[in-house]
Amino acid sequence: MTSHRISSSKRIRDFHDLLPFRFREIGPDTYLLTDLVGRHLFLSEAEFTTLRDCPAKLQDDTVEKLAGAGLFGENSEESLVSAYRSRSSFLGSAARLHIVVLTLRCDHVCSYCQASRRPTTDRSCDMSLTTAERTVDFILQSPSSSICIEFQGGEPLANFGALQHIVAYAKERKRDKQVEFTVVTNLSMMDEKKLAFLLENDVMICTSLDGPEEIHNRSRVLIDSNSYQNVVEWAQVIHDRNESRERAGRRFSRLNALMTVTKTALNQPKRVVDTYVANRFHSIFLRPLSPFGYGTSASPANAYSAEEFLDFYRRALDYIIELNRRGTLFFERTARVFLAKIIDRLEPNFFDLRSPCGAGIGQLAYNYDGCIFPCDEGRMLSASGDDTFLLGTVLEHTYSDIVKSNTIRQLCVASCLEGLAGCHDCAYHPYCGVCPLYNYVSQGSIFGQTPTNERCEIYRGIQDAVFLRLRENRDVFSSWIKLS
Repeated sequence: MTSHRISSSKRIRDFHDLLPFRFREIGPDTYLLTDLVGRHLFLSEAEFTTLRDCPAKLQDDTVEKLAGAGLFGENSEESLVSAYRSRSSFLGSAARLHIVVLTLRCDHVCSYCQASRRPTTDRSCDMSLTTAERTVDFILQSPSSSICIEFQGGEPLANFGALQHIVAYAKERKRDKQVEFTVVTNLSMMDEKKLAFLLENDVMICTSLDGPEEIHNRSRVLIDSNSYQNVVEWAQVIHDRNESRERAGRRFSRLNALMTVTKTALNQPKRVVDTYVANRFHSIFLRPLSPFGYGTSASPANAYSAEEFLDFYRRALDYIIELNRRGTLFFERTARVFLAKIIDRLEPNFFDLRSPCGAGIGQLAYNYDGCIFPCDEGRMLSASGDDTFLLGTVLEHTYSDIVKSNTIRQLCVASCLEGLAGCHDCAYHPYCGVCPLYNYVSQGSIFGQTPTNERCEIYRGIQDAVFLRLRENRDVFSSWIKLS
């Protein structure tokens, strides 16, 4: 932060001399101020009280801090406008992420399943090659110059022929677009032939790992086998292959994993993190249970409170920081999304944490039968009998038909923080986002009720944790933004 002496002619007289800001008390003697683009400033209680009651009496060093944060001084308005324009540039982009559900078949029986799984013998829920081609044709109608096709299920490797066909067909039809591929797999159906195809075609691989063996296997049950052992054995193979490709100067993508925090994991944050480090992962994505699907967070067997999750998260975050201090480069992905906005003031375009959210305008999801949804959560709701967010099909509609629909318009309005009670004046407004479908499921409306919204409580708590640790760990946090 640049420091400059403020002359008497440039003293703060009243609030009209300051640009708009929001504030939050985040700890003992600590107030956080944020502006419209995420520039932030910490003030002591005494400094904040003076700012609130009589800005003209602020000490010079406090005035300098306000100026350094862009809240006061010459050219502050022009700087704010430029930063706001840059921060909002994603609004001119079209849907980049396209989630393609190749099948509902799966050999796992997970306690928190969101995917409405079917038995591995039921091929009626496989995407046909005809539907696969029509889906790709639809996806390529997006004006976005960069497209990511993400294969999901069920277990997408159960319909590997359709995956191969989509990769080849998309590459043939992409023209001047850049097309990337990702597969989200439990790795239970992986074999050498499939892995060779994925690596040769630069398909990024993401799996699930819920912690140590007893925790993982309790929530992610693989029929007649050991899910944990399967994941870690294939993880080592994939890490080795990627490191070999890196040494050879070839393109590679690190294997990533998702961690769903279950009730049995709540008191073991260090063991969860250690499991990831031991298995050569560079990051962890700590996610609470979701209210979607058949094994939802509403189930008494699964349920825990937002505060229980946050206690787990804070302890895990502190341990991860400690590991970094010891020389192990490892980061938590939710924190990194926030830190990119806080430190670099960039918009990483993480669809769940932006305003408006990415539903329909940043991403679309396609069921195995060609039905289109604004996001995967909409597809999950449809699988349980609620077609509120069904937009159409790749067989009958164009991209323009879908993105101009009233449903997409309503989701955009419902996820603009500026118009939401409890969000428009929150200090975390520049960094956060809402999920209208979460609100719909948990609170009965796409417009969330912040005082009783657990998702909001969790993200607010995570941001408290990040900001409270920022000043003493800025070097560690800054290094996370540079890691892939």
